[in-house]
Amino acid sequence: MQKTDEQKANDLAPLMDAMVAQQGLAVRDEWRAGVMTHLVNAVKMAEFLEQAPVETNTIELACVFTPGEVDHD
Repeated sequence: MQKTDEQKANDLAPLMDAMVAQQGLAVRDEWRAGVMTHLVNAVKMAEFLEQAPVETNTIELACVFTPGEVDHD
């Protein structure tokens, strides 16, 4: 059974408090709901990505973009 957004927010509240304290951030009370919405969405994105069919003990790296020299003429 999947957790509701409210349950996820309740799970994330102590983590958010710890991150705020650790980083010395100022999160006003009126901002907390927005920050929590962002964290809940991040959890949803992670859950979605975790469903990707990737075989165990394999890794395929993406290509790396290497820019060429820029001609300024």
